[in-house]
Amino acid sequence: MKIKDESLILDEQFRQKILKEIDGPENTARKDEALRRFDVYKDYIKYYMVEILQKELDPETVDEMVSRTSVVNLLKKIVTKKARVYKTGVDRNFGEQAQDMCNEIYEYLRANMCYKKANRFLELAKNALLCITPKECDDGKWSYCMRPKFPHQYDVIEDARDPEKPLVIIFSPHTRTGETYDLRINEGRGFGAYQANFRAGDGIDQTIADSPSDGADSMKDSREFVWWSKNFHFTTNSKGQIISDKSPDDLLNQFK
Repeated sequence: MKIKDESLILDEQFRQKILKEIDGPENTARKDEALRRFDVYKDYIKYYMVEILQKELDPETVDEMVSRTSVVNLLKKIVTKKARVYKTGVDRNFGEQAQDMCNEIYEYLRANMCYKKANRFLELAKNALLCITPKECDDGKWSYCMRPKFPHQYDVIEDARDPEKPLVIIFSPHTRTGETYDLRINEGRGFGAYQANFRAGDGIDQTIADSPSDGADSMKDSREFVWWSKNFHFTTNSKGQIISDKSPDDLLNQFK
């Protein structure tokens, strides 16, 4: 969808329409594909390999094959080789007066590392988003952080006047649909770590090593969506209702 006026996102009915499209089959398939690429890049290859083998072979055969199989992640090697923009670092010249200050800012944001990661995401998915967002510090003050985002982590409403310009960005949780990744093989035979259903999770919201689908994200109606535009910033539930008891002025983007 393309719009000209970002204030449309203040209309709850419009937000409901957008959220319905986010959960629609076309967008879900897009995010599933992006998540698959992300998983493989992060070395979750065996899960997809077993998923395919289980459709073609009997469980006993798959059991024997997987326990004796090792995987070399060629995708990661290829992406790392092609994403060369920030491989050797970057020299930035801001002029004598601003050089030290700008270097300090880039170092604080860990800019080189983030740009390198974003460049790899771009090679992997042909699309990536580099976000500079506010964060609250321990002393109660606010600062900024830089984070690259992969395509399954966000949705974009385009500017009708410029299709290459995002007018609104929506951050939302996404776990793969369809297969449940229930790879409980080799049970009790020394391969226990691989029995975990790594995307479906165990339904328990844990602090360490938690699946993205556990806790609130495992309940579709409990998801939260963060809306960003030039002038507005707020969070809604899956029904498009703004999660806030504050005044309309608090919906304004204070960090633009």
